[in-house]
Amino acid sequence: METIFNEQTPFLKLEEKVLPTLENASKINIDMYTFSREKYQNWYLFHERYFYFKTLPIFEILSYLLAEKIGTTYFSLPIVHFIPAKVLDSVGLASLNFRKEEKCYFYGSMDYFPFLDPVSAFSFLKNFFHKEELYYKLTNDLLRLIAYHIYIGLKDLISANLLFQKETDGFSLAPVYDLDKCFRTAPIDFTTTSFYYYVSVMCNFYLPSERLDMFNKHFSFQNALKIILDVDMETSLSAIEKEYNVSIPEMYKEYYRNQDKMKKDLVRHLHL
Repeated sequence: METIFNEQTPFLKLEEKVLPTLENASKINIDMYTFSREKYQNWYLFHERYFYFKTLPIFEILSYLLAEKIGTTYFSLPIVHFIPAKVLDSVGLASLNFRKEEKCYFYGSMDYFPFLDPVSAFSFLKNFFHKEELYYKLTNDLLRLIAYHIYIGLKDLISANLLFQKETDGFSLAPVYDLDKCFRTAPIDFTTTSFYYYVSVMCNFYLPSERLDMFNKHFSFQNALKIILDVDMETSLSAIEKEYNVSIPEMYKEYYRNQDKMKKDLVRHLHL
């Protein structure tokens, strides 16, 4: 089996599994119902820090690392930090727990996003803020998050997959953690696929084209989309190789270059 790793790759070797007890749930700051479900019982303790481990194939590991690098470097978004890791003979990624014990976190719900998606909820969200600057920071973060999802090709940017951190005067976007199956966008035919349909498919926005047309004219969203044009895929791939001491095969690099070109062509097609 092809591998990108070598003897110098800094794997995190996880051994001490965290049991789903109330005490551990409190330390990780996760609800006991989620913690007790079998699919979420992959928490490990390493040097007094909590990590969630997920077994992944080589391509998915690369895509996660690349998505994190691009999300933090270009889109200025909070992204969960992923580290190559091993549990016995299983290879995958460990994500560092970002939840602070003293903070309150909540998922998007019908209370905050009664319209299924972040776009329709922007004006409604303002009701939960006491400081306008915090509200505008959140909305700008969400606009960049939409552009980021378009770039890496995620299809599930719905409120239930967004985690927020409660603040004194409102709330903020918590680190993005769900990067499953990114960089898998099929070729786009601009003669038959409009940008608006593409965005609705990519991000699960159930909105009529006219609404997205109005939204696309939003100055901040245009700026968020233009970030896609600033992404340097070659620099990002080189940074991953250097940071994690891996060797990315040329066929993978070419694949990511094509994904990058596809999204840049999409934005250029808009003539922003």
